[in-house]
Amino acid sequence: MKRRLISLVLVLMLVMTAGCGKKSTTKKLKTEDLDETTLQGMAKDITKEMSLKNKIGQLFMVSVYQLDEAESKNQTSVTSQMKKTLKKYPAGGVIMFAKNIDTPDQTKKMTDELQDASYMAVDEEGGQVSRVASNPKMKMTVYPSAQEVGRTYNNKKIAQMGKTQGKELKELGFNMNLAPVADVLTNKNNTEIGDRSFGADSKKVADI
Repeated sequence: MKRRLISLVLVLMLVMTAGCGKKSTTKKLKTEDLDETTLQGMAKDITKEMSLKNKIGQLFMVSVYQLDEAESKNQTSVTSQMKKTLKKYPAGGVIMFAKNIDTPDQTKKMTDELQDASYMAVDEEGGQVSRVASNPKMKMTVYPSAQEVGRTYNNKKIAQMGKTQGKELKELGFNMNLAPVADVLTNKNNTEIGDRSFGADSKKVADI
């Protein structure tokens, strides 16, 4: 099972990195249609050409600020130092926060210039954690907290929410949304999770 999960991750990395900045002309790959032997073979094909440095780099996701600490944490453009750092240390992903997101055009330019990383990530959970939708200039669909979603949305509405968020984030150049929070709210005094959880019922949270 562990090797299967690793294989799935590596295959997904190949699919996503191959598609960055290019229009795909091939049929979409569905990993669930592949057997374990095929997945392991594909994983070996991916990694055999990678150096140890690249393999280690794929384990890390860094913030924009970590690529260029000479600037403030409010970078809204890619600097030459960021590109140099990413080339020297090939991180698997870069995450952008609200302070890095100003306008749609600025965000698209930034994600495009950082596509040397396999993943361009953002936290777009809804509610209080909405790095993109919290900025009115981004004109992204605003969603309530996960707690409110779990309490008032039906399955169809939740599915539509996921599709809409995915589409809008993809248009901005993001290929990973670090959401939703899968935690079950087992302690009502846990302010770190709070309304970021779909609820206290583990079965309902799992179903969502």
